[in-house]
Amino acid sequence: VRGLVQALVDYGRRKELCPETTFLWVCFFTNNQRVWRPRAQNGVEVFAANVQRIGRVVCVLDTFDKALYFQRLWTLYEMFVACIVLRLKVDLAIMEDGRAELLVATLVEVARCIKA
Repeated sequence: VRGLVQALVDYGRRKELCPETTFLWVCFFTNNQRVWRPRAQNGVEVFAANVQRIGRVVCVLDTFDKALYFQRLWTLYEMFVACIVLRLKVDLAIMEDGRAELLVATLVEVARCIKA
């Protein structure tokens, strides 16, 4: 959870969001897909309604190239709803280790281009 929190703090700083007036709804803390009771909560409807009401999505990735986020069906559904159905802006926030990997990979790619 520490990596998630830090990625969101860093995102807020980059976007110059005021911590006192910025609120987050974190889907995995709210919609527990493993314990839904079909009549008690429709997670698909809850997710879509909340995202539409909020109007913005921040996708937090653990790494840039093989992010766990994109290996789960539910999170792919989240992106489908946000991008395709609701046509919302989706921002990416990458955890610190993932940002470091991205920087190294980018530098390696730049070095390849210089050698060519």
